[in-house]
Amino acid sequence: MRIEHVDLTFLNLPLVRPEGWVWGRRSSYTVGLVELERSHPFANINLTDNVVRFITSRYDRNPLVVQGPGAGPAVTAGGVFADLLRVCAYLGAKL
Repeated sequence: MRIEHVDLTFLNLPLVRPEGWVWGRRSSYTVGLVELERSHPFANINLTDNVVRFITSRYDRNPLVVQGPGAGPAVTAGGVFADLLRVCAYLGAKL
């Protein structure tokens, strides 16, 4: 017997998601794991989705949320490999 889904909400465990913040004018950022309330826009997504929440002077009280499917494993792996090649070239490797 194969179990497809187990509902563990009764355990009242915190939701943990990766989250990053970018402050454009100061060119600073943070990335890490955060605990989210179940009402947070990032809490109830498919784990393969990309989600971006814009908080700006125009979207401060009601942030703009953009959500959609990620690129998928093959495209992501290709992008990571391309990034590694760029780092190697930057460090002087002859490619």
